[in-house]
Amino acid sequence: DISAGRSTFAAGVEGVAQGIAARLALIRGEFFWDRNAGFPLYENDYVAPRTVIMGQAFNEAKLRSAFLMAVLSTPAVVAVPKLEIAWSARTRKATVTYVARTLFGDTPPTTVEI
Repeated sequence: DISAGRSTFAAGVEGVAQGIAARLALIRGEFFWDRNAGFPLYENDYVAPRTVIMGQAFNEAKLRSAFLMAVLSTPAVVAVPKLEIAWSARTRKATVTYVARTLFGDTPPTTVEI
């Protein structure tokens, strides 16, 4: 955050939580520096059909694997003690709730909708 000309940086659990959110928001193939970085949400030149999350029948194991890979690859994350996935066939959306264990403590439960 930049306010009044001063930068404010997050640290500790809050900083790690922001890093996780950034990793989940980055779609694989969109970062020019590393096309393999990011979440395999859509099929493109950098995401094979076997690993893509959207555009195919819901596969909880595939979504769980992609989430774990994204969260565990965040610096200072050591484990994911809670990862719950709920699929709604009516809305065709998955809701993922997770807690990440970091070097600074556990993040608060966070819910992401896909």
